Amino acid sequence: MAEIQQILVPEYFPKFQCKCGACRSCCCSGWGVCVSRDDYFRLVGMNCTASLRKRLDRAFSVLPDATPERYAGLNHDWRGRCYLQREDGYCALQRERGEAAIPGVCRLYPRGLRAAFEGECACANSCERTLELLLEQREPLRFLLIEKPASLPDFRIGENPEAARRDRERRDRCLAILQDRRRSVPQRLMDLGALAGLAETSPEPDRAEAFRLCALLLSELAGGSLSLSGYASEVFALYGVPFAAGSFKAVSAAELAPAVERYVRFSDEFAADFPVWPTFAEHLLVNHVFFAGFPGSAAAESMKKELAAFCAVYALTRFMTVGWTREHRSAEALVDVCAAAFRFIEHGSFARNAPIVLREVRALSPDGVAKLALG
Repeated sequence: MAEIQQILVPEYFPKFQCKCGACRSCCCSGWGVCVSRDDYFRLVGMNCTASLRKRLDRAFSVLPDATPERYAGLNHDWRGRCYLQREDGYCALQRERGEAAIPGVCRLYPRGLRAAFEGECACANSCERTLELLLEQREPLRFLLIEKPASLPDFRIGENPEAARRDRERRDRCLAILQDRRRSVPQRLMDLGALAGLAETSPEPDRAEAFRLCALLLSELAGGSLSLSGYASEVFALYGVPFAAGSFKAVSAAELAPAVERYVRFSDEFAADFPVWPTFAEHLLVNHVFFAGFPGSAAAESMKKELAAFCAVYALTRFMTVGWTREHRSAEALVDVCAAAFRFIEHGSFARNAPIVLREVRALSPDGVAKLALG
């Protein structure tokens, strides 16, 4: 008899269920989704109806740098939709052949299984249903040990238990700091600096510099994002600044003053309209830590870069929500813009690229990171 495996999950995990056709931002729309070689050839050779075959023949293209794990990419129609997605939002492949027929990446998402120190699984913040469950959560997020669902692949625990124990202790300290409701969320981010070996500081918030750094990161890194660029274009227009690379590297405070004034005013309105934000932001960060594996290194220099990127995650998400909900004042709009932000953050190279951009403008420092987080 096969051994029953257990996994550690956030408490919302057993309640998660895909919204299917009811999803406003389907996970296959506008994404660079890749399938394995085994899945690709299984789908190419699948016995199916003529209508499904027509969809399958257009759905995937072999990548020029193909590997066995990342062999073919998902194609999209002129609307940015997967060719397998029907008009009612459902997957034609799954409806005709069942869940077992769809590629492994489609069966797994938004779940992310990790086995560094024990089996763990969380759902990505990029999924709107995950965020809806987090928005409903009022108490600090707890974690449960459950029997691994059969739909998840089996896993092997890492082979260095002592290193795994240290990593988990560091991660648990991070989670405890993020769930300390005696402190504001930006203050909790500053408290994380101790984990990165940064000296404790009490800097004053600098809204102008925080605005510039957020605008810089988004304009330099998100211009080609199919998930976030549309949202960002509207938000930047609302602030009255260009959404274009190179626009914020040498801009003066005087030039940004009108935009910063709007940002401060919109921030105050956002706080009044969405009093749930501090709790929701806490859940976003805690879930991101668990899903993405932050912090991933014990080395001081690597930790500093990770902390800078992590603070940028919060700052950019807030920057976008403050702007987007100014014209779209609903819980659905809040969920949608946060999901778009995390599609950009969690499924790309943001964690690696954000510190590079900050270093270029000499903001990869305790003071620069503090201004980003506290803004």
